[in-house]
Amino acid sequence: MSTIEEFIEARIDIEEATARGTVQASLSWQNFTMDGELRDSDNAGTIMMCVADEDRQHIAHHDPARVLRQCTALRAILRVHRPDGDRECVGCTRNDRAGEPSFVPIGECVELRTLAAIWPDHPDFQAEWVA
Repeated sequence: MSTIEEFIEARIDIEEATARGTVQASLSWQNFTMDGELRDSDNAGTIMMCVADEDRQHIAHHDPARVLRQCTALRAILRVHRPDGDRECVGCTRNDRAGEPSFVPIGECVELRTLAAIWPDHPDFQAEWVA
């Protein structure tokens, strides 16, 4: 069983590899409304034909370049919200009853729990991460 941070990192790795694995010349894609095509931004080739403009817009919005930027942003969050040697989140603190700052257990880190909630249908997802 993986930890919440390992789970998130593995999902980011897969999304990044998938985005980098595209075969188009450009990682940025555009919706060509007039001809029903989704093309790369270098106009080097048609990615797909799709009748529904809304579907083309959605696919173009989630092009590989955007996915890679998202992976970078998610990793930046993981660099801040990471466990220390006691499995407490170094990015989260709260005041205890005496008003002294204390760290949050990594499994209770709201940021990590929120990120894990992106992939609830993955077989390694643990429901207690978002409960």
